[in-house]
Amino acid sequence: MEPLRRLMERQAPRRIGQGGLSAERIEKFGVTLMTLEENTTEPPEHFGLTENRT
Repeated sequence: MEPLRRLMERQAPRRIGQGGLSAERIEKFGVTLMTLEENTTEPPEHFGLTENRT
């Protein structure tokens, strides 16, 4: 999920600068980025994941 979030963050300024997004789409884009960041910073235990060191 983290690589996707980083990709979207890199693309955002370019897409906004090109005028390819309406104000509504920019707002949705920002909310999506914030949601992705919140979800990627949750501890793995929240999802029942444990670190597997082999």
